[in-house]
Amino acid sequence: MAKTLACLVGAMTGGALVLHWIQPSAPPTDNRYAVQLIAKEVQNRVRPDILMSRGQWQGVLVRADGAHGAHFVVNERGQLLTTPRWRSQATAGANGQIVVCLDTTTLPEDRLSPAQANTLVALLTELKQSYLDGERAIRLDRESFPIVRPDGGAMLAQHCQDLLRIAELCS
Repeated sequence: MAKTLACLVGAMTGGALVLHWIQPSAPPTDNRYAVQLIAKEVQNRVRPDILMSRGQWQGVLVRADGAHGAHFVVNERGQLLTTPRWRSQATAGANGQIVVCLDTTTLPEDRLSPAQANTLVALLTELKQSYLDGERAIRLDRESFPIVRPDGGAMLAQHCQDLLRIAELCS
């Protein structure tokens, strides 16, 4: 009986060690895993059924003054909303810009929420890789920030500019 019990304990311990050794690693504890999930979701939303040529778009314009005319809206919780304008691949005016609107009306601070910042960077990275050629730029419309912020929006605009620069999405 003791031999049977010892063999059982040995087999279970050996089996547990093998399973632990072959198990896929757990997701990282920092926010890299969250950013990867956001990037995957963004990639699925950015690629519409109707694909336009890379040359159609002249750049990306990031605004903070409402969703009118926008192709994408990134709300304060970091959710990416795709508008009918993007789904139909309608250009926003004669300049051929992809317009991304940040919902900043109720932000308590003069900076984007971490979720909103992660989604914005993932979206702009995907748009740049998929739709922009060469020197076509991602540009922040700093003039749109004072419209939605009582403090003039200068600090929020600067935070967004710094975020884009750090992510190497604009100069």
